[in-house]
Amino acid sequence: MLSFFKYIFQNKKIYFLYPRENIDILVFGRINLNLNVGKKIKIFELNDQVYIPILLRSIIKFLKGFDKSLKEIYFQQLVKSFSPSIGIGDEINKNIFKFKKFFPNKLAIGYQIVNRSNLTGNNTEQKKKLDYFLLFNKKAKKYYKDIDAKFLISGSLKNNEKPLKNKKKIFDIMFISEFRPKVFEKIKAENGQKNKLIQGIKKNFYNHIESVLGVIDSVAKEKKLKICIALASNRTEKKKQNFRQKETNFFLNKIKNISLPNDNSYELADKSHLVISMWSTLGAELFAQNKKVLFVAPKFHKSIYWDFFPGKNGFNWQQDLKKKEIKKKIIKLLNTNEKNWDKILKVYKYGISFDKKNKLLKNIITKKINGINKK
Repeated sequence: MLSFFKYIFQNKKIYFLYPRENIDILVFGRINLNLNVGKKIKIFELNDQVYIPILLRSIIKFLKGFDKSLKEIYFQQLVKSFSPSIGIGDEINKNIFKFKKFFPNKLAIGYQIVNRSNLTGNNTEQKKKLDYFLLFNKKAKKYYKDIDAKFLISGSLKNNEKPLKNKKKIFDIMFISEFRPKVFEKIKAENGQKNKLIQGIKKNFYNHIESVLGVIDSVAKEKKLKICIALASNRTEKKKQNFRQKETNFFLNKIKNISLPNDNSYELADKSHLVISMWSTLGAELFAQNKKVLFVAPKFHKSIYWDFFPGKNGFNWQQDLKKKEIKKKIIKLLNTNEKNWDKILKVYKYGISFDKKNKLLKNIITKKINGINKK
């Protein structure tokens, strides 16, 4: 119980009243999905809110009987208070699976939020049931053998809601930061073997990023390019971790003449001619919108790589750290006009899908809501 209270009050928003009204869709997630489904459909994103009256009621129920954990009881009471007919959530947050377990008659829609590569593997856990599970692409299905659902290809839901607007270009290159304070600082491991593995990943992670930044710096000086960094600390779900200063210092030590704007990553990408991405899902999301992206994603560990590249290296992807090759590709892509870029995309169509404004998901939602209203 103590661990539950520590979890529930850590970096949470505390409310002393019940939720005001019932809603149609309850969204669980570690990120802001910002799903626009129109004014007639009421939607609520449940992320870090704690409702004290519901918590007190859950404690009373828990003390009366121990058939469920306090965490499970609180979750059930919380969902009941909103009375949604649809639940939506990602596979990392996992609350969507609890939603379907405790409310089997409600519609549960899960969605992929990160590149799985072989991180998931052949899961031996008992299968988790959902009605639908939305994938980045066809290849991703093999990583979700532990989910029993109807699989649909929709791309990234977050990305689908943020179509680029083709703004006036200010920067030549935007580099996507993958700075994480817990990775860049000392990591405690459970045992010596795991510690050795983590430190090896960290070392390569550092070295690869620094190598790529060195190439970008060289090209920028030679061609007098304007470089900006899409800072991870600017992301909504990362701001509460408060590591902007550490991240800023890291990049300023690698490249002197760079811009570190407060713009969100999508706005910044819209203002840049070329995006350079390493292992970030954002790079794949932007490429799904036909944005000019160079992937420099060397395989330095079996669990950290993109599996959708057609070959080891190609016109806009590089899976090693040959600096001359990376430099040539940066210059070539910067000199590729939009017309030629579109022609290239027709030949090399890979990555993840793009469903502008999530038409597929919204069609499922509309059918469900209309079905309920007809009863």
